[in-house]
Amino acid sequence: MIAVRPRCLLRGLLLPTAIAVLACGPAAVTPAPAPPPLDLARCSRRLPPPPLDDLAPAAPLHLPLSNLVAKVDLDASAITDRLAHEVPRRVASARDVDAGFAGKLSYDIDRTPFVISLAGSSLQVETTLTAHAQLCKPLGPLGCVAYGGCDPSAHAIATVPLALRHDYGVGPARVAITVTRPCSISSLALDATPRIQRGADQQAARIQARINAMLPSFEAGARALWRAMGVVVPLGLQTRLRIVPEQVVQGDPTMTDQRVSIPLGVRGRIVIESRESEPFPTSPLPAPTVESALTPGVQLDVPIEIDLESASASASRALPPRPIDDAPDRLAVVALRVRTSADAIVLVASISGHACGDVAFLAVPVFDPRSNRVLLTQVRPLVPASSPLRHRLDDVARALERAVSLPLPVNVDDVPKGLERAVGLLRSSSGPEVIVRTDPPRVSSVLPTPSAIAVVVQVRGAADVVVR
Repeated sequence: MIAVRPRCLLRGLLLPTAIAVLACGPAAVTPAPAPPPLDLARCSRRLPPPPLDDLAPAAPLHLPLSNLVAKVDLDASAITDRLAHEVPRRVASARDVDAGFAGKLSYDIDRTPFVISLAGSSLQVETTLTAHAQLCKPLGPLGCVAYGGCDPSAHAIATVPLALRHDYGVGPARVAITVTRPCSISSLALDATPRIQRGADQQAARIQARINAMLPSFEAGARALWRAMGVVVPLGLQTRLRIVPEQVVQGDPTMTDQRVSIPLGVRGRIVIESRESEPFPTSPLPAPTVESALTPGVQLDVPIEIDLESASASASRALPPRPIDDAPDRLAVVALRVRTSADAIVLVASISGHACGDVAFLAVPVFDPRSNRVLLTQVRPLVPASSPLRHRLDDVARALERAVSLPLPVNVDDVPKGLERAVGLLRSSSGPEVIVRTDPPRVSSVLPTPSAIAVVVQVRGAADVVVR
């Protein structure tokens, strides 16, 4: 949380930011071994091809936009302190102003202390103006003889819209004065309120100009945030992760103890790309948009993908070089290929033994944080329950469930640590500095995609911007 004082550029801007340099994954993937030729001497029954074409394909991965939102803190008391210093308690005074047939008018206008508050999405600065006016009649050598007076009052209020403009400034302030007690002398049918109003309006314009000169701009911090979103994260040897910033968003302001907080952040789209991909061009900083429900914090959903070729190699290497049990049919799984469907992982197993051929198994993937691997649960053969081999294939499914796990190319714990490191590399001796603090990561889901198994890592935390 960063305080912003008047006439300062951004003192607290969000700059949560983009993504970080992580450690690369394991060494190059060893291809899955080719299945050995079937032992036809032992194979007394050839299995029909698995009905893979009947499976609905996996959908492309769609993740919510990532949010990096911090609080911009505007020190409202600094505005009232400056105004109190620059605007005297007696804001206007006049002597012997020509009042026509009524003679001459003299008056003093004083103000009460400035009071600041939040009304909706606008900052308000208020004061009460009280005046004492006196009329006198010039009588030659007797001078101007006082014969009447009044004590008018008015309420002055300056309104500052806090929605950021396209140039990332706030305001401008507008000052309005409402007369709450007029200056009229009924015995003379004289109303001096308009003359006093003109004097008050002149001072109101001065107050308005002074408030506008104090209002900060957040443009420098917003640009720094926008650039920071282009940092990339290596994922394994072939791919990298990038956040492509798309929107600058602002939430509704709140006020506590003379401090106004405005949630401000960048929303971006996570993409997985080849490490040889051309760099994304930096798009221009867009105008901010207001989103009332916006809350401060770092919210990233980062997919770590295991491509199907790597998954197949890992699964095949995990197979024991022996039959699944001591049964006479000596069923063994000699190779595995990993595919995906709409709602499951598909294991195509090459079976050897008295029955031989390819059998498809469906499995539900889950993440094991202790091993940083994807485990396959609820493995079941894709054959009718009435199949005479169903009970043996159930045994194969249990063997696969025990043996097969898939390593991730990146340690899940490295994702938030890498984010913090990458943001730290953006530090400079001048301008806004981004500080990101992340919580321990959590895997929210493991999803099949057309070309991979995606482990979705939730990164949550907080971000601040410090102006040096």
